Amino acid sequence: MQQLGFEPNTSTADELIAAYGEKHRFYHTLTHLEHCLKELDEYQGDENKAIVELALWFHDAIYRPLSGDNEEQSAQWAKRFLQQQGASEALQQTVYALIMATTHQSPPVTPEEKLLIDIDLSILGADKSSFTRFEKNVRREFKRVPGIVYKSKRKQVLNHFLERERIYHSDDFFQRYEAQARENLKRAVTKGE
Repeated sequence: MQQLGFEPNTSTADELIAAYGEKHRFYHTLTHLEHCLKELDEYQGDENKAIVELALWFHDAIYRPLSGDNEEQSAQWAKRFLQQQGASEALQQTVYALIMATTHQSPPVTPEEKLLIDIDLSILGADKSSFTRFEKNVRREFKRVPGIVYKSKRKQVLNHFLERERIYHSDDFFQRYEAQARENLKRAVTKGE
């Protein structure tokens, strides 16, 4: 908040922490957020890290497994928050766009979008046991979806990332995670058949 010129806001921080702690979450939790923030701290690039950090705090703030507008709702919450802080329209739109980039519907455009996406997808390049735990936790979030339907949809999602020329946009994330991510995704897709 200080880096962006705003006063600390503990009430919003508490609301975000409570949101990430909802009982129906098994992957999109505080652990995921902490992992993302750690990846950002370790990153050495020139992107505006304060804006990326703010977007990370909000990127999964609203998460209902069967809803198709989680990112939109999260982005709207961030935008309302920034309006209350008196942030410029440009900053509001930037953070909104960063969060919406996590839908993975189109390639990220700005350096900050690319960094945020790389951070959010870093779990795909985790070691085998961490990736397996990630997959199990995502399945737990979708426990109401019948197995055959879930497997088909999950395979589509994972293949979407495999079909990319590169999963990670920055050289740093590419070098650290690309090969392992492809191995993990191929194994998960094959297992899901």
